[in-house]
Amino acid sequence: MIEAHDLSYRRGAQRVIDGVSAAVEAGRVTVAIGPNGAGKSTLLKLLSGEIRADSGAIRFGDRTLGTLSPADLARRRAVLPQKAALAFPFTVHEIVRLGAVAGGSRDPDRIAADMLEAVGLGGFGGRLIMHLSGGEQQRVQFARALAQVPVPADRGEPRALFLDEPTSSLDLKHQIGLLTVARDFARRGGAVFIVLHDLNLAAEFADELLLLEGGRLFASGPPTAALFERVTREVYGLAGAACRLPAAGIPFVLPQARTTG
Repeated sequence: MIEAHDLSYRRGAQRVIDGVSAAVEAGRVTVAIGPNGAGKSTLLKLLSGEIRADSGAIRFGDRTLGTLSPADLARRRAVLPQKAALAFPFTVHEIVRLGAVAGGSRDPDRIAADMLEAVGLGGFGGRLIMHLSGGEQQRVQFARALAQVPVPADRGEPRALFLDEPTSSLDLKHQIGLLTVARDFARRGGAVFIVLHDLNLAAEFADELLLLEGGRLFASGPPTAALFERVTREVYGLAGAACRLPAAGIPFVLPQARTTG
């Protein structure tokens, strides 16, 4: 659905993304992992059309990404950023409704209510956003993104969710809940791209992992192939072990505080 070839992006003198090629496919969850400053959020912004690459090409379906208008992009994909600053005392319903309107919904109030139910915040619609906890505000913003693309495929055209560290403010239960909703979006035909720091959550929910280091693609593939001991040793500089759950074969990482020296 979304294909990127040989992307590069500079911030001043620093090359933040350096020759990265990747694909985000409909029906699958793609997760970007890597240390701080590896380029994960920048790659998300490039693939979602928020910023433009200095070189390389991105196709969104049958179109070159740069040819899509802001309105076209809003109907085709939704983005949950790391932080969403709010300058006005919006209610929860108003914020989620904004997503539905941006996505072109003909019934934004119903869509907003449905998405709040989907993230476990039914009944919160009339509350002011600043009166919620940080985790609740994060879930409101996730509901806003869902309201923008409530149907994973529209007239046969897949839509996409881009989620940048969506679990950072959430407790364990709600981390699992949010990622389960995202995976269901993919299961129903949408494309999902997520930036995560938790390697074990990434291993459980990803169909495809993209491991970035220093703006380059260090490894890619399904978790069973891309998550191995070199990840903790060479990329994160930590000792540890990469193991697999016997029943499901899902890899998990046990990092240790001592460095590899």
